[in-house]
Amino acid sequence: MLVVDGGDLFWRTPQMSPRQRTEQQIKAELQLEVLTDSGIDAMVPGQSDLALGVPWLQEKAAAFEAPYVAANLVCAGVAPFPPRVQVKVADLDVWVIGVLSPNEAVPEGCSVTEVRPAVERALADAGDAQLVVLLSRQSAGEDAALAEVEPRLDLIVGGGSRTTRPEPLILAHDTARLEVGSRGKKLALATVGWKPGAQGFHSAASVDAIEASMARMKKRQASTVEQLEKAEGSKSKERQEKRLQFYAKELAELEAELALARTPQAQPAHGIELSLLPLDSTIPDHPQTAEKLAATLAILEPLQNKPVTPEDLIGL
Repeated sequence: MLVVDGGDLFWRTPQMSPRQRTEQQIKAELQLEVLTDSGIDAMVPGQSDLALGVPWLQEKAAAFEAPYVAANLVCAGVAPFPPRVQVKVADLDVWVIGVLSPNEAVPEGCSVTEVRPAVERALADAGDAQLVVLLSRQSAGEDAALAEVEPRLDLIVGGGSRTTRPEPLILAHDTARLEVGSRGKKLALATVGWKPGAQGFHSAASVDAIEASMARMKKRQASTVEQLEKAEGSKSKERQEKRLQFYAKELAELEAELALARTPQAQPAHGIELSLLPLDSTIPDHPQTAEKLAATLAILEPLQNKPVTPEDLIGL
């Protein structure tokens, strides 16, 4: 099994006050410790993770052996994390690369370089890698464009939005893309039917899922048109017009995805299915994790009961 995380694990936005940063660092340390104890193979940092402080994240990643990868992140002139990791999964040689979106709000002194050259550099000595996985912070459209020009990518795991797609999306060169939200709120299991000698992926449910998404989007679009006709005042009309622009953009992307999904595959492909695993109270407590959680809460309680000062609100 390959276990990965698509970023923005620790916080919801790149903005936080000094007080929030202190509290979130304490919580994040617990999350990293539990994740690495459980076994995780690769993680890409999101803008909200980096907001906790790049030196801090580097220190904790080293302490807990958290396998962060970021091929296009540069801070103070150097890469704070390796571009990729190489792991063995069921006798398969798997390469996992991480990339951030150029639109991410990274800390001062850091920058995000172009994605395609970074991926090419990371794959320069890929050799006989049997499966190449990209942990991407980009949008679905940006990942689709990258798949068109980089045929060596087999699987893309999108972590740059809170969108959950119920089925794999098959892109150019039969690259599969998965997206199940962010901040560790969704746990998904992708089951691969590996066929020796095959290339790329095939998902029988992909077309149905895209068509269902388009139907929902068109319904919302029609409802917004009705609201626009009834809108009174410029602000209300402007709000509905922005929604219509958003729906038009989403529908255009879905139509492009549908065209790709309907393209007949010229060669045998691996099968892939995606399922969401429930995260609720039916999951039994893990004694070691519960013990670590109690210790962390004991540290946080005095901080949370401390009166808020003006300095605590800086950065919000």
